[in-house]
Amino acid sequence: MQNSGKGLTEIRYTLSNGQSTELMHKAEIIHLQDVANLINKFYIAGILCGLIWFCLLGVACWYKLKPPSLTRVFMGFSGGLLLTGVIVLLIGATKVFYWLHVQIFPENHQWFFYYQDSLMTTLMKAPDIFAFIILLLVSLLMIFWGMSYWMMSELLTITKQVQTEHKKKGKK
Repeated sequence: MQNSGKGLTEIRYTLSNGQSTELMHKAEIIHLQDVANLINKFYIAGILCGLIWFCLLGVACWYKLKPPSLTRVFMGFSGGLLLTGVIVLLIGATKVFYWLHVQIFPENHQWFFYYQDSLMTTLMKAPDIFAFIILLLVSLLMIFWGMSYWMMSELLTITKQVQTEHKKKGKK
């Protein structure tokens, strides 16, 4: 998955009689390739968002803006997270999961697999694993936001101090 889907067709296992066979059938491989392509798009979006963040941070330094308060950032993040959670609970996690798959993946590509037809689904314990993945990603997002907020606050404070010192030196 992390290698743009390369090697998915080569994943094999050995049967009890010693023969080697493919681990997944064609539809599973196609779906995992679609997921790998989606992950690549997320990487690109992340890089673009990082660049935008650095540009906005530069603008904030240039105009000597103060960072928002930690309380305000926390309330905004928590409010957005809570709203998203309530919407998912009201609609139903399964319905949201299915809707996202219909919207994201190509129409003619299978994405739903019954356990008895899919070793991939059985091994992943899908869709149960997605709750864990979401909790992990939200936790990582909170850590990342906290670190970026701290970095932004420090940089804006240092920039403001340097600019104040330059003004004092210029008046002497």
